[in-house]
Amino acid sequence: SLYGVFFSVNFTAGPMFTVIICMLAMYRFLGFSELSYLERTLFTCTVLYVFIFSLLCASPFNSVLSKYMSDRIFLERFDDIRPCAYVGITASLVLAALLGIPFCLRLYIVGGIPARYIFMAFLCYLALSFVLAAMVFNSILKHYKKIMRYFTYGMLITFILSLIFRFVFRFSVTISMLSSLTIGFVMIAILEFANIL
Repeated sequence: SLYGVFFSVNFTAGPMFTVIICMLAMYRFLGFSELSYLERTLFTCTVLYVFIFSLLCASPFNSVLSKYMSDRIFLERFDDIRPCAYVGITASLVLAALLGIPFCLRLYIVGGIPARYIFMAFLCYLALSFVLAAMVFNSILKHYKKIMRYFTYGMLITFILSLIFRFVFRFSVTISMLSSLTIGFVMIAILEFANIL
């Protein structure tokens, strides 16, 4: 099936494909190409670093948690799954925050980037870190179709909100995209976490 193709190489391939499609749609409909080179570069680098650091923060816990949770499921000790999820996701978010805060402070002090932009980027980064940490548990449970569904819902909401933020509330293009992406990731994280529970 289509889901099997997406997840055959890596379980993040299919969901990230939906994010790429959403980003391209936002670029097209929000007039991203009409922005100055500096604004486009800042946003592109922001999204790139959000994804890179989120993946780096989630990956140290993947193998340990995967092995532990697989053992619990095999032993039919299902009561251990929730505590494992709590600890794994919390540890991932704490690591993400510890790496992200100094980076954000440097952007503000040295880079002169507006505080609201940095704050929104930081929230987006934490939301994606939560999504990736929860995705590990959902993939252990073999809920690939649900993960794909959650990302599809989240990216549809992201795209619709980006249009609302830009054309109704008159936010800037980059803030519209970043805000809607953050809300989309939060929605995905909530759905994934609810599925684990």
